[in-house]
Amino acid sequence: MDFEIIAGTPRGGGQDRTARALASVVEGRVTISNVSGRGGGNGWDLLARRVGVENLLAVSSPTLISNALVGEAVIDHRDLTPLAMLYTEYSAIVVSSGSPWGDPKEPLRALAGGTLTVSFATALGNMNHLVLAEIAIHLGTPVRSLPIRVFESAPQALDDVGAGSGDIAIVSAVSAVPGLSSGALTAIAVTAPVRLGGAFSSTPTCSELLVPCVRGTWRGVVGPPGLDPDRVTVWEETLSAAISTSRWQGILEENLWVDSYLGPGPTGRFLEGERGELGALLEQVGLIGPGNDG
Repeated sequence: MDFEIIAGTPRGGGQDRTARALASVVEGRVTISNVSGRGGGNGWDLLARRVGVENLLAVSSPTLISNALVGEAVIDHRDLTPLAMLYTEYSAIVVSSGSPWGDPKEPLRALAGGTLTVSFATALGNMNHLVLAEIAIHLGTPVRSLPIRVFESAPQALDDVGAGSGDIAIVSAVSAVPGLSSGALTAIAVTAPVRLGGAFSSTPTCSELLVPCVRGTWRGVVGPPGLDPDRVTVWEETLSAAISTSRWQGILEENLWVDSYLGPGPTGRFLEGERGELGALLEQVGLIGPGNDG
């Protein structure tokens, strides 16, 4: 089956990596169209205009929901056809190896006291920002008072910590691997439900540090509105077969992605639940007003 995947980021960006990984394990010829802008919003707007088109998908991410909640978009998952959840990319909390903190709990205590500057990518209200919000809420720290520095990419946020301007960085786990491998960075926690492998095999989860934050950037695929139910079934069979391959499992392991596959119905229910959770966190960080998350 030949089809097209819309990736809402430039080549090498998060959604592009998902599209190319998926294209490598499905049968047929796949065309990847990079439609960047607004964290994927431009791509989803294009998909929404292609009503009923059967050979077209787009990569989904939490921005599909948060863009609508903060007023950056007029569409969200409810205006498209949820097809699958693929994996979750969890965040890592890292410090410079020259930092004074030897115990992972020490920077968390400093965070509770509101004395840390936090660097992250790529925008206010993204998943790394919401990870910070969830941790701060648990620690009893007013989220809006925390000093933050926002960068366009994870490497820039990590460089900021390395230069001593930021105290800690919150980035996707795989983004921190080069710094960990070189000895420039030390990981203090990951937001995954269990410890990650590779460079993070000895890094505790937030939950192990008694901070119950389990949150990551999920990636899935959505179809255009008005997709025929029979076509949804075909997509379910195609995607289920693709993620069952050893090649896909190797891609997950290589990128520290955690398998979170769901089919069309469960994906729709997951997105509805995520809308409520993200709305509550976005309200805490002051990006939407009370009651604007429905």
